[in-house]
Formats: sequence, structure tokens, C-alpha cells
Amino acid sequence: MDLATSCKDKLAYFRIKELKDVLTQLGLSKQGKKQDLVDRILGVLADEQVPKTSTKKTSIGKEEVAKLVDDIYRKMQVSGATDLASKGQGVLESSLETGFRCCISNNLLKKIKIHLKRRKIRRATMEKKINHPISLFATLCVVLFILSSSIITVTEAEVITLTPDTFSDKVKEKDTAWFVKFCVPWCKHCKNLGTLWEDFGKVMEGEDEIEVGEVDCGLNKALCSKVDIHSYPTFKLFYDGEAVVKYNGTRDVESLKSFALEEAEKAAAKAQLDNDQEL
Repeated sequence: MDLATSCKDKLAYFRIKELKDVLTQLGLSKQGKKQDLVDRILGVLADEQVPKTSTKKTSIGKEEVAKLVDDIYRKMQVSGATDLASKGQGVLESSLETGFRCCISNNLLKKIKIHLKRRKIRRATMEKKINHPISLFATLCVVLFILSSSIITVTEAEVITLTPDTFSDKVKEKDTAWFVKFCVPWCKHCKNLGTLWEDFGKVMEGEDEIEVGEVDCGLNKALCSKVDIHSYPTFKLFYDGEAVVKYNGTRDVESLKSFALEEAEKAAAKAQLDNDQEL
């Protein structure tokens, strides 16, 4: 397998953050969609050498580019950033005794294994009786209950609740825009939003560079005052820890999505320009 093919397979598992890390070390542009970034890296491997840049006087060979991709790829495996065996989906082996299997997430698999381990500790005789239909049925019920609980948790996870302890660190995340809703429970306008923000969060789930958050100003008055929130609901987009723009448009999912994508791209371009000027 040649270098380009090998790297292409690995780059398929890279998120935008890892792709930008590679391009940064190569001194190349980080603008564009995910496929554009992948093609830019593969284009380098198709040439004899990486072009010289204004900040780096030496050229990098294709082997060094491949090694850079491989190093980041290995780090992702160690940190759990990607699961090559199942691409994010695990296969449940609930226990050797029951033989019950079901396709679920890896986090859910861990929960079930922990639960079954505790069952074994509490019931030392279960191993002898596991083949009994009642035991199998009981285990199946436990699995289905945990599965249903996990599904509910996942559907609510697209919108991240921010607090004074997490807000600052989150909105400062590199190369990530945060679109945040600020509300209070007693505001009728906030109540009239219904599930709008949750629906918006689900739509934006596939956008690696944009996170959707919310802050309860009733519980976090000091935080809301610090970021200049005086009316509700307020929607603000943050980039590199700074409030970039306030949303005053139509309150529907498509309008929110178009706004978030456009403003996040502008903020990223400005940050890249500022960084290039500093270099």
C-alpha cells in the first residue's frame, strides 16, 4: 500500500480539529469543509515535497507527512477519539452466560458490564442457574431498561448546559464556535421557544466546529451579567472565548443553522488572519 492510500484510510477517521493540526504543521490553509482539508493533505502526498512557506524555510518530504498523519492517528486511538473496529458503534456481549447480543454504544456496553458484574457479586449462585428462562428474561429486562435510559440521555445531549465552572473553558476551545442560549425559567418568551433549541442542537450535531449550549440565568446571574445579558431569550455566538455576534433573526431551526454556519466561518477566518499576521 502506497503512502497516499495509507494516509487516505487514516484521514477518513480524522475530525476537523486533527486535520487542521496537520495543515498547521505543514503551513497550509485550514479553511474549507472537512473533505477540502483531506484533499489538501492528500494533494501534498501526490507531490514530491511540501511547498515552502513563509514561516518555515525547509520543505517536508512525503514520508514525514505520512509519519505526521500516523502519529496523530495513533494518538486518536489511544485517547479513544475514534473506534476503528466499529466506527462509533459497539456490539454488546451482555455476558458469556446469557449469550444475549444487541448493537448499542460503547458507553452503554460498559454500563451493562458493570451491572452484570455487581449481579454476580450479589448472587454467587447465579452462574449455576443462568440457563433458567427466568434468569435470562430478568437479564434481558435489565439490558432493555438501561438501553432505553441511554437513548433518552443521548437525545438530550446535543445541547450542553453551561455553568460558571464550565462556561469559560468551553467557549475558549480552539477552532470551535459556541452558539449559546441565555434564558430564565419565568420568562414567557423563553417558554414560547418550546423545543426549538433542542431541535436546533440535533440538527447541528454533525457540525464538528460548532457546539450548542445554554445557560440558566436564573441560577447563574453573575455569569450572565459578565457576558452582558440583559434580556431573555438572548442568543450569542462565541469564538476563542469572545462574544462575536448576537442573533436577532427569525426563531426557527433553519434560520438559526444558517446564521451559526455563516458567523462561525467568519469568526474562524478572522482568527486565522489574526494568527497569520502575528506570525
